[in-house]
Amino acid sequence: MAADDYYDSVGQVLAYVLSSSDKIKGQGARRGGLNFYVQRDGVLLELFCPPDRRYFSLSYDLRISDFLKTKYEEETQILRGHIERYDIKENRLGDENLNDIVSYHRIKDIDEEEVDEAYQSVQSYSIHSDCRIRNLKMRDPRENKTGETWDGIKITGLLYPYEDEFSPRGYERTAQEVISVAKQVEDSVKRLDILEQTGY
Repeated sequence: MAADDYYDSVGQVLAYVLSSSDKIKGQGARRGGLNFYVQRDGVLLELFCPPDRRYFSLSYDLRISDFLKTKYEEETQILRGHIERYDIKENRLGDENLNDIVSYHRIKDIDEEEVDEAYQSVQSYSIHSDCRIRNLKMRDPRENKTGETWDGIKITGLLYPYEDEFSPRGYERTAQEVISVAKQVEDSVKRLDILEQTGY
């Protein structure tokens, strides 16, 4: 695909974003293409534009760790309790990634069966929409540690800017669908025991 066609298509999609009154909050540095952060009604979506595909994607990441980190910032006594529970050393208290470390331990406590049930329950939302749903992973944030654990759900809708019929309506429909499915998925995910116990 010619570079001109690619950049014209990116510009066209960004014009549709702005014409829908959504806001472009910034540009990221993702490998494999341009990506932008789009805000709609307080929800932050990622627009990813790979040059080697016939479609772009509009995604929302629903991370368990984000819920936990927000709660830790709001209620430090919950954070302190979890620090003690997982015997995280006091010298970690000054670390910038302390919330990440505690969240990782907390998420690892989720029973695999509960993860499977949560994932299966949200799969039904993809059947009734054009969205793709997949698991998100979290890597152990401590240095020299390996391994990943489940950290929520990614909801993705596809945009086809190279098709003649692609229009602002196509962008609008995809954005609405991603947010609608994300809200349904969030309702399901918030029923996880660790979030209910933390006060969600």
